[in-house]
Amino acid sequence: MNQSAKTNQFFRLVMLLSRGRYISVPDMSKSLATGTRTIYRYLSDLETSGIFKVERRNSLYRISPESLFFAGSTEKTHVNEEEALVLFDYLRDIGNDNAVLKGLKEKLKGILDNRVEWKQRKNDPVAANVAKVYQAIGEKHICILRDYYSARSDSYTDRIVEPFYFLGRKNDVRCYELSTKQNKTFKLSRCKSVEVLDLQWQCESEHRPMYTDIFHFSGEDTSRVRLLMGNRSKTILLEETPEAAPYLIPQNDGRWMLDAEYCSFVGVARFYLGLFEDIEIIESPDFIEFLKQKVQFLTHKINK
Repeated sequence: MNQSAKTNQFFRLVMLLSRGRYISVPDMSKSLATGTRTIYRYLSDLETSGIFKVERRNSLYRISPESLFFAGSTEKTHVNEEEALVLFDYLRDIGNDNAVLKGLKEKLKGILDNRVEWKQRKNDPVAANVAKVYQAIGEKHICILRDYYSARSDSYTDRIVEPFYFLGRKNDVRCYELSTKQNKTFKLSRCKSVEVLDLQWQCESEHRPMYTDIFHFSGEDTSRVRLLMGNRSKTILLEETPEAAPYLIPQNDGRWMLDAEYCSFVGVARFYLGLFEDIEIIESPDFIEFLKQKVQFLTHKINK
């Protein structure tokens, strides 16, 4: 197999693992039509690349949504041109000789060939800030946001932070600020420059990224809920919430398992209560307790 074919196969694995659900090595092997030894080699490449975070649950794998590759993006299954610009600059700087990463650089360069921003990237201070923060996240380094403007206090100060998670279109980044000992969201357009320090993160256990679930609720913590659904509820779910598609797993009996993480039970409870006759709750005791409390309150309210 030539290098181009290997790179394409590697990208197909990235897309497969980026859908949010865990998958086994045999299933990866079947989907890519290659041997399990190749899959394990690709998984090792992913883990050592610095831009992918591979999560493992027993013998199942997935790429974490916290990965540098698509950190914070709601469009997790592709790299847009803006992301390609930053990733290319980052990969160019780290100088990794891994063959797969070389192929990745070439693909990213191909995306950027006709971009005006590609020619002007050195003159874009925000792009430069984003690239530095990507570097800091990849290396787990502390950095300084120089002359950061605070709209609340109408002042400019240096902010010493541990950046760990991008939001939206990469202008916003979640950081742990060392002076306040709090997780905050910073806008990189508000700082004059970013200085990456030769200091490793000190408070990684305190990092709390901001998640947004398929029902558009956001928060720092998530809870897993598994729903076994018939075709009616599955169809309505996809009509109302197309982003739920990667979390649907077909079952042998024709039903569908929705296996996802939620920031709040409110959104998924609204969906379940509207279609409960067509949905079975699987191994989700906290969600069941939440529903019991809501049903009890509703019963009391109706019987008043």
